[in-house]
Amino acid sequence: MPNFDTGHYFLTVLAPIKKGMMVNNDGEKVSFVQNLHDILQTLPRSLQSPITQNNNINSPFVREKTTHFCRFTIIDDVVFNGRDKSNILIRSLEKINPITPQHVDGLKNQYVMFAVDFDAIMNIGDPLPKTLNTQEQNNVRDAYAKRLWQELETDIQNIYSNCVGFEKVKNADDFAQYIANCQIETTMSFNDYWISPPTLHKLPIVKLFILVGLPLITSIISFLFWIFGVTHLPFLHWSSGWSSILATMITVIVLYIIYRYIVWNGNRPMPPGKYADLRSVLKSLYIQQNFKQFAINAQSMNKDDLYHHFGKFLQQHQLYEKDSPTQHPGLIGIKNNIDDS
Repeated sequence: MPNFDTGHYFLTVLAPIKKGMMVNNDGEKVSFVQNLHDILQTLPRSLQSPITQNNNINSPFVREKTTHFCRFTIIDDVVFNGRDKSNILIRSLEKINPITPQHVDGLKNQYVMFAVDFDAIMNIGDPLPKTLNTQEQNNVRDAYAKRLWQELETDIQNIYSNCVGFEKVKNADDFAQYIANCQIETTMSFNDYWISPPTLHKLPIVKLFILVGLPLITSIISFLFWIFGVTHLPFLHWSSGWSSILATMITVIVLYIIYRYIVWNGNRPMPPGKYADLRSVLKSLYIQQNFKQFAINAQSMNKDDLYHHFGKFLQQHQLYEKDSPTQHPGLIGIKNNIDDS
């Protein structure tokens, strides 16, 4: 399903960048797009390497506790994929000059794209939903935008003040509406947090074949009777010609209904993973790293020591407490494992 799948919301926003010049914070006169380039280049990234992990300057988006992934990209124009392919012989016969320029698509404006994957929930701690109707999806999107405004208002203003129409945004509700106005449908979402393969929506193939087969067979048999001069079907005493026509119409209608059902089934969202919310993912990463160290330390322990230290491990790391202790968002790993030796 576009935008919503696996209990997550996949938001894609294209905001048009203002044309013209402005004076940046350094007193320099630059274009809005250049100013936006400078802002995004200096926006802190998440600490995804051992070297960056030590500088303690993390991405501002870690302050919003449902964001799994986000990215800003400035789109100057669409990519030119080359001339349309054609057969050289046909082109010669049609006397088409190969060096004559073809139409090239282009954007009338530059855009900043914001792509983000977040837990499709209204409040922190809510379980991931299996399904959401259109209005519920809009509510989840707006709730996320409002949380962003509350946590990252300064960063958001620095970025989107370079975009068309943002001067009307004064509060969280305005920002949520601005995001909704600039949203485009996400059709290529990706999420893979399943521990075991998910239970997908299976089509009742046998029932569908029976449903379309009965009128189709009736149509064929009736048509054969009519071809060979049997005007009425045996036992039923129906007109073979009209029975064939009616059965054919029913077959077409049933095929269309089945087609719509298959499309509807394909658009149904996939179920969320059991531990696919951000808090569970971070806790899982935290336990994974600490348990690896525990396993290394336990290699030389006898069974009594192993029993004792494993109990201490469970007590210290609180497996079922998602919020503490846990790995902080935006980090490649925990800095210091708790010593369980």
